Amino acid sequence: MNLWGSRDYRLWWLGNLVSTVGTAMSLIAYPLLVLHVTGSAFGAGVAAACEVLPYALLSLPVGALVDRLPRRALLITASLVSLGATGAIPVADGFGVLTAYLIYGVALVNGCAGVVFSIASVAALPRIVREEQLGAAAGQAEVIWNLASIVGPPLAGLLISRSATGPFVVDALSFGVVAGCVALIRARLTAAKPSARPSAEKPPPRLTAEMPQPRLAADTPPPRPAAAAKPPAPGHWRADLTLGARRVATDRRLRALTLITVAGDLPFAGIAILITLLVRRDGGGPAATGTVFAIAAVGGVVGALLAPRIERHIGLVAAVVLRGWATVLLFPLLALGLAPVWVGVVWAGLSVAISMMNVIQMRYMLTGMPEDELGRIQAFVTLLSYAVLPVGTLGTGALIAWLGPHGTVLVDTALMLVLAGYATVSRDLRADRSPVTTP
Repeated sequence: MNLWGSRDYRLWWLGNLVSTVGTAMSLIAYPLLVLHVTGSAFGAGVAAACEVLPYALLSLPVGALVDRLPRRALLITASLVSLGATGAIPVADGFGVLTAYLIYGVALVNGCAGVVFSIASVAALPRIVREEQLGAAAGQAEVIWNLASIVGPPLAGLLISRSATGPFVVDALSFGVVAGCVALIRARLTAAKPSARPSAEKPPPRLTAEMPQPRLAADTPPPRPAAAAKPPAPGHWRADLTLGARRVATDRRLRALTLITVAGDLPFAGIAILITLLVRRDGGGPAATGTVFAIAAVGGVVGALLAPRIERHIGLVAAVVLRGWATVLLFPLLALGLAPVWVGVVWAGLSVAISMMNVIQMRYMLTGMPEDELGRIQAFVTLLSYAVLPVGTLGTGALIAWLGPHGTVLVDTALMLVLAGYATVSRDLRADRSPVTTP
């Protein structure tokens, strides 16, 4: 059965697309609204921080909740909370009582709800599609993110040009659509209960990425690796909060993939700043900068669509190594003073590589980890991703101030060279999938 032949998957895809486009709009809409209300650049930064801060602070406890509570209820509740909070902005504006503090509060509430939705939607995905379709589904998740990056900011700008609170009206309505999509999904989204500890005389077989997976009926949830023992009782909150980190640390291949992804995100966290300066230094204006960003986003979509096919044809290890050396070859081209359109083409090639890596890591996690632990594992990966963003952005800014844009390109290339070399020789990356045991 084709991935798009599943009604449940189509609803999941639509709900996540609408949600992600809304998030992409809000990243621009919140700061601009604060500027409209107060004229304070600092206040605009506070609004942006309020929306992303919950991802750093709440990911781990939210991951534990996602594995303990019904995921459908969490997804719907998070959507409805965001609907109510976002809708408060145009209502307050209509009554003339809109303040910066209300905007900060709404951004914070939406950030909290967004953490719940993003982690729960990934953890629920193996309940919606068959195991052999998870690679394609992971690719589509990356496609959604890149499409939102293309559509969200221009849509927010268009709506703001008509009304300062216009994006929030549309965003509030979108959360209603998301809640409806989740409610209509027929599959049971909560993870199955883990099995009891297996007998010592019959240890569980080692799973490898190359092991063929059985075909299942369209509506049958795929089998998942079961933990060797029941998870800690709800009161054991320390074990819940650290389980994701322990799973990543003990599964050799997942550990290598996560290391490559997180370390590779360091230079790319600030690439928007770097690209903007490079385009401006070589004579490009705002229109040229916008074109470069659009071309790069298209590259991300292409990479997300190609990743499952490339991995299927050449294997996980070869795909990761290919991605590593492709970035090493492409990134230094940014220091050559290229015309803006060619800067866009190079960045698009890099975006293909980034999307490939994200899809490969997500697919491996979804197929290799116990389903009843996916919330906590995804929470830890989310935490790492958001921890890298400020470090990478500040590091890029410091390098630009010290070495200039072209020098920064060379330093970033050196880091990519180290990562490509690690991928080429890493034994962890080539290890068989580790048996799932209690750390």
